[in-house]
Amino acid sequence: MVANGEAAADTARIPVTTLDAILEGRGLTLIKIDVEGFETAVLDGAAHTMQSPSLLAAVIELNGSGTRYGFDEGKVHERMLQWGFFPGRYAPLRRELMSGADARKGNTLYVRNLEQLRERVHTAPRHTVLG
Repeated sequence: MVANGEAAADTARIPVTTLDAILEGRGLTLIKIDVEGFETAVLDGAAHTMQSPSLLAAVIELNGSGTRYGFDEGKVHERMLQWGFFPGRYAPLRRELMSGADARKGNTLYVRNLEQLRERVHTAPRHTVLG
């Protein structure tokens, strides 16, 4: 716990790296980023990953937590738009992807290349959840 910029006695040092370093050479199709307000910091170290042509969608939790740490979550949304993503919606019971969603409220689905994603959803095997 950190109070007033000073660490408490029972702290631990945790090594930190970037998504770009962790994912180097891997082609992702979908990524979920939910880091309790540090989404901006994660994206700061993920430019290569987020601009990869293989990445077609990202789910990012934007719930206002970033303001606690001095981050403007509107900038996350702007950055996603700059990288070619736009807010989308998914209706799982109909297996339908659509453009347009209310971004910056909870888990936001950002999509790129909507037609390619729709084809992947259409051809993916069906799964039954909870019977």
